[in-house]
Amino acid sequence: LAERLDDRRLEIEVFANRGSMHYFRGDYESAQADLAKAAKRAAALGLQTESALIANNLGFVLMQLGRHADAEREFRRAVETHRENGALISLIGPYNGLGNVLREQQRYQEACDYFRRALSLAQESEDRVNVGVAYLNLGQCALLEGRLADAKHELALALTVLEDTKFWNGLARVYEWMARLNLRVGNVVEAVRCAERRIDLAQRHENRPLEADAWRQKAEALRIAGRIDEAETCLKHATDIEDQAAN
Repeated sequence: LAERLDDRRLEIEVFANRGSMHYFRGDYESAQADLAKAAKRAAALGLQTESALIANNLGFVLMQLGRHADAEREFRRAVETHRENGALISLIGPYNGLGNVLREQQRYQEACDYFRRALSLAQESEDRVNVGVAYLNLGQCALLEGRLADAKHELALALTVLEDTKFWNGLARVYEWMARLNLRVGNVVEAVRCAERRIDLAQRHENRPLEADAWRQKAEALRIAGRIDEAETCLKHATDIEDQAAN
């Protein structure tokens, strides 16, 4: 339709929205391809705001593909454009993104600085989704640094906030890190429960890569508990999903 109408803005919107859809379903290669098309067209038309929003989304896709340097470039591009345009609230996304890049580099305190900036802006704008995401990110850093009490506190806040939103992808990530925390402190029963919540969310939203990863996490918890046969069954579920995706 966009091509027939020669509507360039609509075409950009279609590619950007389709890229986001692929992202939430775990198809990161397709997401990257569509967002790159949207970015190229937005830049050609000089659409700064749209370009910055697309750059932010592309950054998160590139993170999932392990292309951290490319992701950082996109996040910094988004930050620069939003600052130039005075769109301070729009900085929430790329601030979280830059925090993710720094976390992957094990620069946890610098990462937390960006996450706290994002949290402050999200609270100011009453953006509950991004408040929850910021708490999640802070909880991840705390766990990776071995600050277990802080991790428990931040993840509990993230869970409380995101349970009242429709952001199922973020909620699934909270359960992933809560499972990791519970394995760290030896609470295997709770780790299994958190992994099962991830499986349920992934199945309901047809995210096969997430579902496979959640089955593997459940298998890890069951193996630690000595429930070897159940763990092997979970691993088979994960392998079957991955084989289906490969074919």
